[in-house]
Amino acid sequence: MSNTVNYENIFRICKEEMENPRILLETVAADILIRLKTEFPEIRNGFIRIKKQAPQLGGKVESSFVEMTL
Repeated sequence: MSNTVNYENIFRICKEEMENPRILLETVAADILIRLKTEFPEIRNGFIRIKKQAPQLGGKVESSFVEMTL
């Protein structure tokens, strides 16, 4: 367990990044991964999925999401 990242720190980074307005979900996901890797260089790999409910895309869409790996 000594080589794991505290979930509170991960949550803090995600919360801070989600508070910054962006146009694309891809930008948010990339920025979160970059911050995690920068603040915790011991991270070797990671995966993120961000889902947006009812995005305004000009039609009825339940949700959209983006996935990225580190």
